[in-house]
Amino acid sequence: MQLSTLVEKLNERFGTEFTPAVQLFLDQVKETAVANEQLLQAVMANSMENFEPIFTKQLENLFVERMDGNEDIFTRLMSDESFHNIASKYLMRAVYNQVKTSVETQ
Repeated sequence: MQLSTLVEKLNERFGTEFTPAVQLFLDQVKETAVANEQLLQAVMANSMENFEPIFTKQLENLFVERMDGNEDIFTRLMSDESFHNIASKYLMRAVYNQVKTSVETQ
């Protein structure tokens, strides 16, 4: 199941209105899990069925780890003016270009 499908299914089933930002969070969790050495070893040594309880046990830690990671960048963005300025200019250009491209292709 693709994560976009997961977000759509969550919205349908629970009446939520999750956006692509939630998909990005889930992508971050997935990438953190893929990079986790314990989970890599568990995948290699187990079937999907045997891996499920191991993954389920680690999932809450993965969520917290991603929240902490986002907290770190938030703190840096808000406290370091140079860091903030570089990120701001990059994001401004990215948003501007994506919106312009999107509008022009319609």
